[in-house]
Amino acid sequence: MDRFLIAPAPDHHWYVSHVLDSRRSGGEAELLSLAGKSPLLPQDQAFHPTPDGLEWRFSQLVA
Repeated sequence: MDRFLIAPAPDHHWYVSHVLDSRRSGGEAELLSLAGKSPLLPQDQAFHPTPDGLEWRFSQLVA
């Protein structure tokens, strides 16, 4: 996430940058496999990400 190649969005699904290519490495293939899946959220709702935070993270995703 630090390189803005994957991001959880406000709809609670992972989005993956189109610059990733599964043919380059196993790591990139693993990241691509996250697309559309739901992130695991903490049980305590106090630790859930805020909608604004998710929106910011999603807006930073490398296209």
